[in-house]
Amino acid sequence: MLGAGDYYEKFEGERTEFESNPYSLSSLVHDEIMTKHPRFPTLVQNIRERRGRKVAIEVPAYMDSLTIEKTIKMDAMAFGMGACCLQATFSCTSLEQARHMYDQLHILSPLMMALSASTPIFNGKLTDMDTRWSVIAQSVDCRRPGESIPKSR
Repeated sequence: MLGAGDYYEKFEGERTEFESNPYSLSSLVHDEIMTKHPRFPTLVQNIRERRGRKVAIEVPAYMDSLTIEKTIKMDAMAFGMGACCLQATFSCTSLEQARHMYDQLHILSPLMMALSASTPIFNGKLTDMDTRWSVIAQSVDCRRPGESIPKSR
C-alpha cells in the first residue's frame, strides 16, 4: 500500500503530512522510507534535479465498472525501487561461454517474465500490467522535458 492512504502516520513524531521531503519532493511517500545510507537519498535528489522536477510515473489502471481514473500516478523513485523482485546473476569463464548461456536463457525470458508477474498493484490500485519494469524505468528517468530516448542506429 506504498503511497496509499495514511501509511505515513506510522512514523514517529507529530509530523503533518510530508512537511519535509527534501530529496524526492513526493506528496505520496515520505523520504524517511529510504535507507539512511547517503547513496540512496543522493541518487533520488540527483535524478529529481537533473529532470528539473520530481519523478512522474504513470501506468494504466485496470478498468472495471468501479474504476474512474484511467491511470495510476506516482511521484517518487520509491515506487520503482521499492517493488519486490528476484534477481539472478550468472558468472561465466569466457565470452564464448557467456554468449552460449545468453542464447540458452534468452528464449526463456518471456516465460520467466510471465512467471514473475507479481506486481500488479501500485499506490493501492490494480494496474492493467503484469510486471514492474515500466514503473522502474519511469522512476529512474532523469531526462528533462524535451529530451527523448536516442534512436539506435
